[in-house]
Amino acid sequence: MNKELFNLSQLPDRSSKPRNNGITMVMDKGLSLQEVENFLESGSHYTDIVKLGFGTSFFTNKLQDKINLYKSANIPVYLGGTLFEAYIVRNQFDDYVKLIEKLGITHIEVSDGSLDMNHDVKCNYINTLAKNFTVLSEVGSKDAEKIIPPYEWIEQMETELQAGAWKVIGEARESGTVGIFRGTLSMEELVADPNDPDLVSFNDRDLAIDGDAGFAYSSEKFGVEAVFYNLKSQLKKDLKNTVDNHTTYFA
Repeated sequence: MNKELFNLSQLPDRSSKPRNNGITMVMDKGLSLQEVENFLESGSHYTDIVKLGFGTSFFTNKLQDKINLYKSANIPVYLGGTLFEAYIVRNQFDDYVKLIEKLGITHIEVSDGSLDMNHDVKCNYINTLAKNFTVLSEVGSKDAEKIIPPYEWIEQMETELQAGAWKVIGEARESGTVGIFRGTLSMEELVADPNDPDLVSFNDRDLAIDGDAGFAYSSEKFGVEAVFYNLKSQLKKDLKNTVDNHTTYFA
């Protein structure tokens, strides 16, 4: 951080590593070794821990070399909870521990986001692993239909900390529809006018299929491109958009 160079007042001091508060976790979704080196050059001093997410470590070329790169920058690495669950559902807990030890990893995630697991059993895994590893646990489900009331979130988080978890993560997704997020509004918990038509229509919205259309023409001296996005809202003028729409482009 270039605080001295930019001389901006009233900025809080950044704590030094190893940090216990203000922790920055970076998700590695399959970076190459060169990409890791570039990232470490620009961001290693801001990064406290790296997660190899979504089970990508299973497909990562030169996995050990990548882990060693992060370790050379004093950044611990852990494998995502999805991989832990893949071993658990196959009754291969001991094999997972052997894998972690072989890779020389010191941190480990315990989660149950994609499978049903008794919470006492989960806490037992945390307690067992905490004797030899730094454990991060995750509370919440990847199933959008599985709603956990707030008091239960708190109870599970507190219990997992007591079981030996270093930090507890709240399950969430960028879509804002699972884990600590919900796909619908709770009118009982709403801090707003419950009669607002936009709020009412948000929960009553139906499944809709939308799409984009793009056109391109090019010649040696001339090129033109055009795109029509969210065709449903373009063609149906009375459609009420209550939230921003996700868009995905393929090329």
